[in-house]
Amino acid sequence: FLAYSLFFWYVQIVVEKGFDKEFSTSMVLFAQLVAAPVSLFGPLLLGKLRQNLHTFYIAGLCSMYVIAFGILFIFDSKISIIISAFIMGFPWGGVFGIALLFIAQKSSNAQIAARLSALAQGFGYLIAAQGQWIIGFLHDKFENFSFAILMLVFVGILVNIFGYLSYKSQIIN
Repeated sequence: FLAYSLFFWYVQIVVEKGFDKEFSTSMVLFAQLVAAPVSLFGPLLLGKLRQNLHTFYIAGLCSMYVIAFGILFIFDSKISIIISAFIMGFPWGGVFGIALLFIAQKSSNAQIAARLSALAQGFGYLIAAQGQWIIGFLHDKFENFSFAILMLVFVGILVNIFGYLSYKSQIIN
């Protein structure tokens, strides 16, 4: 939901804050450059951490969405947009990789992992597809992105909660 919404609307959100499209698209690229190594090495890092640090890593990664959206909501300066894009890159790259890791870790065998993956992807893409029109609707209704950004903060909080619950869940048989 968050990633697809950002792919679609992030440039326009930054443009509406008074910046040109070149800077706005550069911020998407910057966030993706931050996201790339996190998506590759985040699950590996999680595997190397001691068990008692897993919760902090997952909560920290998920809460970066909330922090990035909070900065985007409150501040309008160029440096705040850069900082927001930098912070946003971490969960943008890391959350999806960890979600895939959870599917493998929480499955008792390959058949269950395949079923769980299909279920998660099917519902995940269905939910993710709603973000674009909801943000567009909120923008049209309120004539700015403020409420849309607040909604993204709320969804970031939900990502934190569901990430924690997924981590604490039992093996699926």
